[in-house]
Amino acid sequence: MLQARAFTGTTLLLLILCTVGTPSISFSQIYFEDVAASLEIHHSYGESVPSGGISFCDFNGDGWDDLTLATKAGDSIAFFQNNNGIFTAIDALIPDETFQGQILWVDYDNDGDKDLFMTSINARNRLYRNEGNLTLVDVTTQAGLTSEQFMTYGACFGDYDRDGWLDLYLSKRTGVSSENTNLLYKNRADGTFVEVALMAGARDSAKIPFCSAFMDYNNDLWPDLYTANDRSTGNTLLRNNQDGTFTDISLNSQTNIKMNGMSVTVGDYNRDGRSDIYVTNTEVGNVLLRNEGNDQFTEVAAEAGVAFYSIGWGALFLDADNNGWQDLYVSGAKEGTVFTSSAFYYNSEDGSFAQPDVGFVGDTVRSYSNALGDYNRDGKADIMVINGKPYSSQLWSNQTQTENGWISIQLEGVLSNRDAIGSNIVVYVEGHAQNHFTQCGTGFLGQNSQRILFGLGSKNEADSIIIEWPTGHVDRLYAIPSESELQIVEGSSTGGEIQVSPSVQLVSNNRSRVTPAFPFSLYPNPAQDYLTLSMEGQTSARIHSIQLLNVTGQIQPFNGADQEQTQLIDISQLQPGVYWLQVTTTMGQYWQQKFIKH
Repeated sequence: MLQARAFTGTTLLLLILCTVGTPSISFSQIYFEDVAASLEIHHSYGESVPSGGISFCDFNGDGWDDLTLATKAGDSIAFFQNNNGIFTAIDALIPDETFQGQILWVDYDNDGDKDLFMTSINARNRLYRNEGNLTLVDVTTQAGLTSEQFMTYGACFGDYDRDGWLDLYLSKRTGVSSENTNLLYKNRADGTFVEVALMAGARDSAKIPFCSAFMDYNNDLWPDLYTANDRSTGNTLLRNNQDGTFTDISLNSQTNIKMNGMSVTVGDYNRDGRSDIYVTNTEVGNVLLRNEGNDQFTEVAAEAGVAFYSIGWGALFLDADNNGWQDLYVSGAKEGTVFTSSAFYYNSEDGSFAQPDVGFVGDTVRSYSNALGDYNRDGKADIMVINGKPYSSQLWSNQTQTENGWISIQLEGVLSNRDAIGSNIVVYVEGHAQNHFTQCGTGFLGQNSQRILFGLGSKNEADSIIIEWPTGHVDRLYAIPSESELQIVEGSSTGGEIQVSPSVQLVSNNRSRVTPAFPFSLYPNPAQDYLTLSMEGQTSARIHSIQLLNVTGQIQPFNGADQEQTQLIDISQLQPGVYWLQVTTTMGQYWQQKFIKH
């Protein structure tokens, strides 16, 4: 698999990393197999308490999903570095032996590397700044986070005010329910935070919070918040008012479910373009809140066949066979085959789910948190699950045999936050849309990979991809082939120009960007009869193919491409207007450039 970096600038528009030479295989069935032991992942959690978090995140920036696993008090946090699909346990990067909760790798200071935030059940929460090369420095106090010790399970990052900097939302649990609250730390763009939950209307006080997640339930790009609260204190939906404040609409939206809420999992399971919410519970049954639009939700878990009826904890949406529909996996704390210990629900594409036998042999132990990634970069979603002692944690490798196509997408913000959290990705395949809102912190103490997989079904390409960034800028890509790994930089389809929504007020910053030169030149532009495409600079890449697209993504005929370093492209037959040139190199790289035909 060959790699290259994404570029920006006035000429370079898009770089896509493609998987080279991966053959298609015939469809057989969905199957998951535990490969943790064979990959030298030896880990388990405490014996009597809900386990800590999982991060399935590339913490060293080499393009492979690493694993960070919480441990019980007295043990160091576990770090597993992914080396081309093989994991190696590395020394603990931080001296932390507390009772660890949520683990989030996040670029809170927009400097291009991952920092680390951790919650704790029996100690203070901590923020570690990455000084480079995974040298992590505790900056909790320096950053303005509280030194107070309280119980925190869930935390999530999102840019609630869309100023280009990620903010932090976390739960505070004490021994007295009336003193419980959530905290909202606004990022001040200088390495520090200030707590603003009361001012923002986001405290959600006097409940028993477990986990929260930023989401965009009404598709306005302003991150809303949903919280799962324990002991029938009522779940909470906070609508973002677009002015730095939130309004509690739980009652009117019918999302104020009174339950033992553990997790918050967000996805568009019925492909109607609206984010739905799944929350785990005790034997009374999990809930699936179907988003009806107009601030209304309907609880349909039993109707959809996903109520679980056991002790549910972590849950995640995934497309197991890349058919373009989101399936559901749920972890549970009951042991043995008599009870429901875990469940895989297959999306029947009609609003309901089935429960086929898809492997997961041995998935009958006490499990809590889970997270999603693609550890071997084969385009199939894998699941990491933390189990309590005496059971070992499990990595469920997706062994599904399928001919269905796929693409993966990873975003990088420029004026938006660097991790592009709060972006909305829409992938179109034959007119059908798949939507994904990017998050940092989801499920029960989970962090999913920032390489997001989309199944293409039987098709060999995505018709188009639309990315709406937190700034309001929109990038559009067309005719993306299957088995492509995309790294998309904000503004990459608009010549580096980023159109910021009038409602967005960015905070200025001095964040650095490495912007290599575009290795092609295209001239003249505008042009009348001919374009010249020329490779520039020292590069081992060669032109493999060229496509011309109109503004709707339709491929246009032309003459003259012959895979030489310099191409003379005949556009005399094209009607006047705006077009796009897409170039594929022999190294699997894609670029996209706009030109005007007179």
